[in-house]
Amino acid sequence: MTMFRDRLASHVPRCRPITLAILAHPCMDEKSPGFSENVALYNEILRDVWGDAFVPVAAVFDHGVTRELFSTDGFHLSVSGHAAVTDSLVRRLRA
Repeated sequence: MTMFRDRLASHVPRCRPITLAILAHPCMDEKSPGFSENVALYNEILRDVWGDAFVPVAAVFDHGVTRELFSTDGFHLSVSGHAAVTDSLVRRLRA
């Protein structure tokens, strides 16, 4: 985790990104125990490094993380999931 944080932080002075949280449905824990904990850890690092540029899951999925936002694998976004992400980012860019 330290190497990930250091490499990520090295980019901060050179760019002004919008960083989207890692998104995954809780069903991933059934396939890979501890998956949600790892996602939470990585999202915490992203939030620490990028600060206000970090877009948390709650800002993307206004009505919570629901199954229809993901493809059948529970990891990749569905068409409606991509639409939710796009809408969230457009709102943020216009704010």
